Amino acid sequence: MAENTRQPKSPRSQSEKEVDQAVGHRIKSLRELKGDSQKDLGAKLGLSFQQIQKYENGKNRVSASTLQQIADLYDVDVEYFFGDFAQPRLSAYEQELLDAAGPAGSALARRIFAMVNNFDKIKDPEMREGLLKIARSFAKGEEDRRQAGGVEDPYAGDGTESDDGKP
Repeated sequence: MAENTRQPKSPRSQSEKEVDQAVGHRIKSLRELKGDSQKDLGAKLGLSFQQIQKYENGKNRVSASTLQQIADLYDVDVEYFFGDFAQPRLSAYEQELLDAAGPAGSALARRIFAMVNNFDKIKDPEMREGLLKIARSFAKGEEDRRQAGGVEDPYAGDGTESDDGKP
């Protein structure tokens, strides 16, 4: 009978766990920033959403090839996942929205990025202008209701801007 020479897997050290968790957190932040769900990212990588969840929670270590795939998919350098010095490449507009909305993990920032990403997919200029008119109309209606009824603005003071780019 052949003897098993394979060494038992040693538990990860605390520092290894911290790195895995930090990498996972950066994957999650980037995924949310780009408007993808765990299921969306998993489908793009040929993985289950459960596997993405394990990566993001630091429960499973991400292989170098998978990390490279994620970096390519989201247009960042692999170094982004390992240090504070590397930031995702955002358009000037995305960076402005991020600065205005606060932390990328906030619900408002996620909604703003989802809107921007979806708006960016609309290529027809007439459709874009029509959507802007609808948004302006809704915003005007909200403003009129607040002024008439004294309804409190749920986003007051959060740094969001009007459609003319002024706070």
